Amino acid sequence: SDVVEFRDGRVYERYSQPQRVGDQIVGRVWSFRDVTTQRAAQRELVERERQLASTVEALRLSQRRSEMMADRMHAVASAAAGVLGADSLERLQEILRSACGKVIQFDAFTFALYNQDDHTLSILSAYDTDILVPGNTMSASGVPMERVIKERKSLVTLHASDPAAAGSKTMGTGRRSESIIRSPILGADRVLGVLSVQ
Repeated sequence: SDVVEFRDGRVYERYSQPQRVGDQIVGRVWSFRDVTTQRAAQRELVERERQLASTVEALRLSQRRSEMMADRMHAVASAAAGVLGADSLERLQEILRSACGKVIQFDAFTFALYNQDDHTLSILSAYDTDILVPGNTMSASGVPMERVIKERKSLVTLHASDPAAAGSKTMGTGRRSESIIRSPILGADRVLGVLSVQ
């Protein structure tokens, strides 16, 4: 048997068998059966199964994203509570480093305070693969953090050769990072500092 599909959408199954008179084959008998409705129902069932599988996968993905977002929001809420209780800039830095670690894995962490008057960044201290790097003050001119300050939004560079990473300064181990996320810390009407994780 085989299937014959017509241009108008009808579908027929075709069967054939030999016609016998005694032991002798004298011809062929063809039978046709309209299976248009059954085929349409099968196609609809397959499509519904595909849609259901797609919906289930979308729900799983949404649940994973929701769980990740809940974890991140918990980290942010914990950090906010810690920030309110911070009694020094060093303690504030530790709270922010801990909060970032709950949200994203990183090798290096920098917290820099921004001085709008002289356009400098004061890095309290930094961590590069858990090596404490002493703080210093540097000009914000020509470094990626300057863009973060001007645009007041995070900057992600995916590799050291990314044009947006031009002007990056090495510190700590002296190695160039493959990816860096720099985010501004905003006050009411100005940038207070910049967080950087690598």
